[in-house]
Amino acid sequence: MALNGIDISGHQADATVTEWLPKVDFVIVKATEGKGGTSASWAARVKLARDAGKLVGHYHYAWPVNGGVVDAAHFLAVVGAIPGEVAVLDFEPFGQTSPASSWPQYVIDFADAVLKATGREPWLYSEDYHLSVLEQQATPEQLARIRRMPLWKAGNGNAYVASPDVDPGNLHGWPALTCWQWTSTPLDRDVFYGTAADWRGTPPPTPTPEEPPVARATWRGVTVDSETALYLTAVAKEVTVMAKAAGVPDWTVTPIPRCGSYQTTTAASAGTHAGGGAVDINAVGLSDRQARVLESAARKMGGTAWFRPAISGLWQRHVHILRSDCTDLSYAAGKQVKAYRAGYNGLANNGPDTGNRSWVNATWAAVKAAQNAVVNVGSAVVIDAKVKGIQHALRQTVDGKLGAQTYRAVWRLSLASREGRSGFLKLSDADRKALQRDIGCRWVDGKWSLVGSEMPGRLRDAVGGVQRAMGLDIDRVWTDADEGYQFKRLYTAAGFKP
Repeated sequence: MALNGIDISGHQADATVTEWLPKVDFVIVKATEGKGGTSASWAARVKLARDAGKLVGHYHYAWPVNGGVVDAAHFLAVVGAIPGEVAVLDFEPFGQTSPASSWPQYVIDFADAVLKATGREPWLYSEDYHLSVLEQQATPEQLARIRRMPLWKAGNGNAYVASPDVDPGNLHGWPALTCWQWTSTPLDRDVFYGTAADWRGTPPPTPTPEEPPVARATWRGVTVDSETALYLTAVAKEVTVMAKAAGVPDWTVTPIPRCGSYQTTTAASAGTHAGGGAVDINAVGLSDRQARVLESAARKMGGTAWFRPAISGLWQRHVHILRSDCTDLSYAAGKQVKAYRAGYNGLANNGPDTGNRSWVNATWAAVKAAQNAVVNVGSAVVIDAKVKGIQHALRQTVDGKLGAQTYRAVWRLSLASREGRSGFLKLSDADRKALQRDIGCRWVDGKWSLVGSEMPGRLRDAVGGVQRAMGLDIDRVWTDADEGYQFKRLYTAAGFKP
């Protein structure tokens, strides 16, 4: 999820601001400069933005020679109480005489004063050059304090780009980018990586070194957290199952080098790989159907995933995957999970999600629990209800007893569902006709060709009915790794031996 906006000062004409206001979600207005400068257009333009229902921010242009306490006092005296709005320190002291060694403390003093007065960290706006100088001049303690400020970066490598989907470049140690000024044409335009509620509230703090570290692991050559390694292994297994069901060639799931987790330099990631739970899987050489199978497998196992076709100069063909319930996701990755669940593509353009949304609320924890679950043998009521549901779905005698008749009906269904026409033809003539009766075909002749247009749909509906009866995700595709495994647990608990 991302919001689009502009930042303005007295340099922009009133007509330009009025033209752009309806097109954006937020407006950041220059308020003050140094220890005494106030923008003549600030009050009027803030009122204009507020009256239009826009999210509002206020920025102060830094003069480190004054000291952060003095500059912050002037800024706060002008803007006053700004609940639900953002305060920003614009730090780009080009041509000023203050020594660079004083810059880190200036930033800290300004931030501390604003935090104390407003209850919120001010953002830090800057570009690569001055961010690099701050990194070089600050002590480790100073740098840790500065990085608590949400980062609003200008451009990439001191230049602007053609699209907000392009890589913002070096984040200088910040775990994620909060806002990005990606162009100055025809005026300064920005993208905020969050929601309106995030803007009005306090962004999550950067994890401190005192927090217990999340265990890390290596999965097929890239670094991830240990739980995500288990999740990705399950995804790779599910790809094999789903590829077979979809009739596409299987392949080895391979991540893109340096596109795992805990990466702050991953191309075009906008901070989504800075924490855990993130990996980009190589889709070069895969067909679109294979890439979509991978996307669906990752979603079914409890992840957020999008197939990204190649964009020249930006990224290669890949599937971007996040383990949705990872507690170590970066701020930007967490926003992408929210965007996925809301139906968006996770990019700055907020386009629609075009993938299979059958598992939008799935989590790896729930999937793993289901895989590890043992059917409650002592609960005859639960077993009886599940068996009756299966019998009803397959038009069997509904008595709650899982015997040979019900078992064989499920076996017929699983074979034809997994292998299609070839699986159907493996059945005896009697079983083919029985299956056609089980799934409600209008013709019962034991021949696929005469009912070819009806059979696939009937099979999918019957599988969905059995999945519903067993309390599984309803995707209408039978897999031995999921449905078959759970059915075996059910008939074992019911005391039936094939």
